[in-house]
Amino acid sequence: MRRRTSLFLVTLGGALALAGAITPSGALAQEAAPARGGAARHADSAAASPTAAPAPAAEPRAAIRIFPLPVIGYAPETKTVGGLAVIGLMRRVGGDSADRPTSVSASAMYTQLDQVTVEAGGEYWSPRNLWRLSGGAYFARFPYRFYGIGGDTPDTFEERYTPLTYGGTVDARRLVRPNLYVGGGYDVQHTEMRKVERDGLLDRGTIAGSEGGLVSAASLVTNWDTRNNIFWPSRGSLVQLGASRADGAIGSDFDFTRVTFDARRYVAVGKTRVLALQGLVSHSSGGVPFDRMAQLGGNVLRGYLQGRYRDKALTAVQAEFRTPVWRRLGAAVFGGVGQVGPRLADFDGGELKSAGGFGLRYALSKEDKLNLRFDIGVGQNSSGTYVTLGEAFE
Repeated sequence: MRRRTSLFLVTLGGALALAGAITPSGALAQEAAPARGGAARHADSAAASPTAAPAPAAEPRAAIRIFPLPVIGYAPETKTVGGLAVIGLMRRVGGDSADRPTSVSASAMYTQLDQVTVEAGGEYWSPRNLWRLSGGAYFARFPYRFYGIGGDTPDTFEERYTPLTYGGTVDARRLVRPNLYVGGGYDVQHTEMRKVERDGLLDRGTIAGSEGGLVSAASLVTNWDTRNNIFWPSRGSLVQLGASRADGAIGSDFDFTRVTFDARRYVAVGKTRVLALQGLVSHSSGGVPFDRMAQLGGNVLRGYLQGRYRDKALTAVQAEFRTPVWRRLGAAVFGGVGQVGPRLADFDGGELKSAGGFGLRYALSKEDKLNLRFDIGVGQNSSGTYVTLGEAFE
């Protein structure tokens, strides 16, 4: 269900206060020292001997930076949040400068609305970016709000429910041609519906997923990736086509298929500014649980509560202009439109939603261009504040 906020919610003020502790110069920067055991001593003596063969070249060492961050933030879905998050970034010392950094992260959070989330994950890039491996696991008790299904649900309707959710994902992709990756993954999620409003839509049991259950889904994906940076690209594209299938044959309580097309383009404006563009299309068929439907809100149209509008099909277009301001500070303005419905063929623009806003950025890592993000978004009769790690679409 991923009824989570973004991976980390961290106040910009807290980030600035901790700048001395978490910037690369003081961020527990480490380089793995070579072992000094018997093998190392043997290599030293061999190198000193005039008749010994030269020792083989050592593998590039790893430069590791760890960023411990207090979780003190706010989002419309959670209100005030507290907890702890840890981020680790690793680059190979002496490796190819084009190699992308490996990252790991873990967080535990508790919110003003009695929500609890615990999760951990990572993304590994092999030398020369030949392989991309990622995965994670999560647990959440996350009271939330349900407004119904479709793009015309009224603002006057709202019911609350509390699910207990846990699961995980794995994904592997391999470079098969320059910039072209092909792979697949697996997603498992178990949901127990702990509380629903009496006599509400979910209490009737007629909506798929309203009584909880297990989703077990396998996926195939291919993507064209020419971005010059995975955290803050200033040029290039990311175009991804994915298909997933949840089926009883692999243990799922629900049978449904989803196809998603996600295209992103990054255009340099001068030397330091970027125009980021995204187009997203998603279509599902079968018995999709309501919490796994395509959703507007959150990172797709900031200004709406995540999941405020949901259905089997979605289209959205977003744009964001990003610029540096001073030292580690940056700023952005953004806007977008989107729509949900039962089928893509039904879209006519009559239920189109729009949102826009502005935000600030703080460079947590200038080398990797990893930012803390503070955004204020405004939709139609709706608004939201978002404090999190990374861009809304990278």
